[in-house]
This record gives sequence, C-alpha cells and structure tokens, in this order.
Amino acid sequence: MKKKFVFLTMLLVCAFIVMDVPVYTYASESSSISARADRIEWRYSTRNGVVYKRLYNYSKNIWIGDWIPA
Repeated sequence: MKKKFVFLTMLLVCAFIVMDVPVYTYASESSSISARADRIEWRYSTRNGVVYKRLYNYSKNIWIGDWIPA
C-alpha cells in the first residue's frame, strides 16, 4: 500500500511539473504571414455638373456600393 501511495504521489508531482513548463513556439524566418486591411478609398466622378462618389476596394479591385452625390 505504501509503495502505491509513493508511486501515485511521484506521478502527481511529475504531472504538475510537466504542466508548469511553458510551451514556446518559434516562428520561422521564412514566415510570410502578415495581417493587412483592405485598401478602400473614395472615387469621384462628375456627371452633368454634379459630383458623385463611390467606394472602391483597391486590394480586391471591386466597387463597393453605388454612386452617391458628394
């Protein structure tokens, strides 16, 4: 019984030691992951003397929304 108690105590101590060791991950030098936001800007157009504007996403090359008076 005493051997079993000592074994379980040592196992528990080892488990706490292993759980306390921090795990580090190192990014490789060749990692090319980077977070970037889309580049969205207003585009302007003049039609019949009225200035209109519309959002354009330069990152995806798409229009956002409709033309609205500026």
